[in-house]
This record gives sequence, C-alpha cells and structure tokens, in this order.
Amino acid sequence: MERLLKQRKQWKLARPAKERIIFIISMLFVFLFSYTAIDKLRHLEQFSRGIGKIPVVGNMHGWIAWGVPLAELLISALVIIPKSNKRGLQLATGLMSLFTLYLGLMLAFAEKRMCHCGGVIESMGWVEHLLFNLVLTGLGLWALRLKKHKQ
Repeated sequence: MERLLKQRKQWKLARPAKERIIFIISMLFVFLFSYTAIDKLRHLEQFSRGIGKIPVVGNMHGWIAWGVPLAELLISALVIIPKSNKRGLQLATGLMSLFTLYLGLMLAFAEKRMCHCGGVIESMGWVEHLLFNLVLTGLGLWALRLKKHKQ
C-alpha cells in the first residue's frame, strides 16, 4: 500500500505544469469559441435560418442566432481574464457539454442532421464532431480539476 502511495505522488504535476496545462486548455476554448462566434456572426442570416429548421427551436431562432455567438464571446472574455478564468472554464465546459449532448441526440434520433457550428468545424463528419466535442469537454473538466487542486 505504501508503495502505491509513493508511486501516486510521483505522478503529481508540479504547479508550473498545472498552470501551463490550464493556460493551454483555456486558450484552446478562447480560440474555438471566438472563431465559431465570429463565423456565426459573419453568416448570421444563414445561421439563423439553419437553426430555425430545428423543430425544438421554433420562432426563437432569431434570439438563439444572436445569443449563441454572443455567449461564446462572453465566455471567451471570462476565460481570458485571470480573476474570472475558473468561471469561464466552467461555462465553456458546460456549453461544450450542451453542444455535445445536441450532437449525440442528433446522431441517435434525427434523420436529417443539422450542424451550425461554423467554419471548418461544420465540415467534420458527425462521429468526428462528437469525438472532438467529447475531447474538449474532457479537457475542460481536466483543467477545472487541476485548478481545484492548484488552489
């Protein structure tokens, strides 16, 4: 048992390594959300029409078309600001979880699948997109865990 505890201590990351990992994951979310938000805003009418075809959305597509990219930009700003980084990472991970849930439901139940993520991400296949989102959600959870243990 003592040997296992010693081995476990050897695998602990040093504080600078944790900070670098958190920073890299944070910047990954900032890049991703900023990129997709700007693309959605550049093609706002197309984005709005696309999400308007989703049965659950209905007449709220105009609000959602503005709300999603603005939320992505707000979350990116929160992630960049050191004092709000943890809250930003929580929101980024939560939003990525929602996007992942949407993709999973589309894969499981929808005959006509619609993705309106924007940019290059929109050109991914459905399974690749789901895996991409799962990895990012996992990275977000890892960063939050490292942040918890750092404090």
